[in-house]
Amino acid sequence: MLRIGGFSLLFLLLPLAGAAQLSYSVESLSFPPTTIDSTRVMSVTLSNDLAIDQTVQFNSVSPPFTLSSETLLVPAEGSTDLTITFSPISVNDFGMELIATGSAFGVDTLVVSAEGSLPEALLLSDTLDFGSVSVNSYATEFLP
Repeated sequence: MLRIGGFSLLFLLLPLAGAAQLSYSVESLSFPPTTIDSTRVMSVTLSNDLAIDQTVQFNSVSPPFTLSSETLLVPAEGSTDLTITFSPISVNDFGMELIATGSAFGVDTLVVSAEGSLPEALLLSDTLDFGSVSVNSYATEFLP
């Protein structure tokens, strides 16, 4: 602690210049194609290199993405997990930049991408047998 003109200043020793103080475990996160009206969940780790706890806030997130929490407490020289949920309501490509801002120091950005897709249609049988059908006649076979 240093006193200057009646004011007390507390100095925190920050990591060396160029080192990240707050960082995601990955630079980008890509959800696999997800069927509309369903949900896919993925997690990332957020690390804090400082010697003090940090409360981390995230920029606003809108559907089809949601976060497990709008703020996280990341312990000193520790890490915590953040869960990101993707719930598409349309067939489309979606993306966002998730910005984490520490209460003491540090900012990091995670690029998130995802695709809303239609359900996969599969036939239960790949052949239809109409038997012998004469010319100018009709035969009917139903799909299973």
